Amino acid sequence: MNPKPLWITVGDQFDRTAETFPDRDGLVHVDRNVRYTYREIQTIANRFAKGLLSLGVGRGEHLALWATSIPEWIIVQLASAKIGATLVPFNPQYQVEELRYGLQYSDVRTLVLLEKDEYSHYLKMLLDLCPSLLRSGPKQSPLKAFPHLKEVVLISSSSPPPGVLLFQEILENGESLPDQALIDRQQACEPEDTLNLAFTSGTTGTPKGIMITHYGFLNNGYFGTLSQGFTQMDRLCTAIPFNYNFTITGLLGSFCHGAAIICPSDTFDPEKTLMAIEKERCTAIYAVPSMLVAMMEHPQFSRFDLSSLRTGMVGGATIPIDLMKRILEKLGAKEITISYGQSEGSGSITQTLRNDPLEIRAMTVGKTIPFVEARIVHPETGETLPAGEKGELCYKGFLMKGYYKMPAATLRAIDGEGWLHSGDLATLDPQGYVRIEGRLKEMILKDGESISPIDIEEVLSSHPKIQESQVFGVPDPVHHEEIAAWIRPQKGEQVTQEEVLRFLEGKLAEKYFPRYMKFVSSFPMTSTGKVQRFRLREEGIKDWRLEKGRLLDKKIEFC
Repeated sequence: MNPKPLWITVGDQFDRTAETFPDRDGLVHVDRNVRYTYREIQTIANRFAKGLLSLGVGRGEHLALWATSIPEWIIVQLASAKIGATLVPFNPQYQVEELRYGLQYSDVRTLVLLEKDEYSHYLKMLLDLCPSLLRSGPKQSPLKAFPHLKEVVLISSSSPPPGVLLFQEILENGESLPDQALIDRQQACEPEDTLNLAFTSGTTGTPKGIMITHYGFLNNGYFGTLSQGFTQMDRLCTAIPFNYNFTITGLLGSFCHGAAIICPSDTFDPEKTLMAIEKERCTAIYAVPSMLVAMMEHPQFSRFDLSSLRTGMVGGATIPIDLMKRILEKLGAKEITISYGQSEGSGSITQTLRNDPLEIRAMTVGKTIPFVEARIVHPETGETLPAGEKGELCYKGFLMKGYYKMPAATLRAIDGEGWLHSGDLATLDPQGYVRIEGRLKEMILKDGESISPIDIEEVLSSHPKIQESQVFGVPDPVHHEEIAAWIRPQKGEQVTQEEVLRFLEGKLAEKYFPRYMKFVSSFPMTSTGKVQRFRLREEGIKDWRLEKGRLLDKKIEFC
């Protein structure tokens, strides 16, 4: 029997699971030695939810959470869902200006933050931004820059500044509020309410807040885990930070089945992740390719027993077939799946099946998940293209409600027929498998021809000494744009420009050879781990002195 979408709120679904599997592991944080059953998570989340109600947090109001992958993160997510508040996850890598933008744009009413970790001091950044918090809290002395902010809640065991509440205080306040207050509020919530306000993290432009509903997020997670064969016996290792939408769908999907969430550490650490898989006998893993590579390249990799791994999901990038072979052979997750997604679509749009052949899982991102439709259209005319032709990927399904306070941007993203335009170039084969070909706005226009960077990147990355490459266009007075590449060699390897050019011979037409090359150890990234292509272009223009579009001779330029 084909399952139907879940028409239920996240709070109600979690309660249903907790009643079915009360004594099963719900959350294990290995590094912090924390282990909660579903009943224990439910109890703590209810207390915190009632504590938020005692503060006056209303349905639909925005609650920001700025923390690493700690147990409190999941408690806050569930508590905000239960009272109908909208969670705004802030990336732990935010700096002061990103914090300022997030608080102002999102109209945050309550901010919950970790005091500090080994990389950042979150409270200090907040106080640098709002020094008046040292004198009194925002409710007593409203902050002019953040008029909506009423409470700041600190996750810490130390004494907070005046007017700043402790996480533990909110839990204690929740004990004194009758259970009926939470029951009434939770019953008032609807599946189409906004669950989270997620920020876009593209390579250019001002971040937009994406309004994702209970219905969209929950079903995306449910069908994604269902396709991996999840049951209450599964144990999901979450290598990706909790603030990523990819991880949130994994959390919510696991909660639908009664599976356990295994968090290795506050931030990604390859050795701790390997230890967690072995110790907790994880059956699934959610990760991006670079994380899996870091785990497999760990010098002690061979001593870990990963035989429990069965499945999982890899997202964030196309996986070369050689890497896919390594994942299957070394990690042993024979049923691992590949996904493609966008926050605008509440998470995954497509996913391979766990029994798809190796070539399908390496060369495509699978078929659309249940109750999602896709089509390929001509980028200029909007005409639907036949199977196999490259165009813009558009889809319908578990779509966002829109961009927060950006109606014009919402109308540009979702057309009059309800199709969301992804901005990604793709092909769709007759069997329904999608292959991502690159970003529409990242196409290189050379001599009137649109060139897909991903086609060149795939050839470069097949070089045995090259780990990864990023191809992009730079200005050229003759050809409009020329092809440039940043190349990251394999660990411990060195590669020369002459080697690269010899390798490309016979694999690409000469007109697709990068005219400019730079060999690097890393790429500039966004706070959510995406390569900032605009910075590659900016630095390339500077490195190769192209500011004035000067004419160069026809030799290849290197940096």
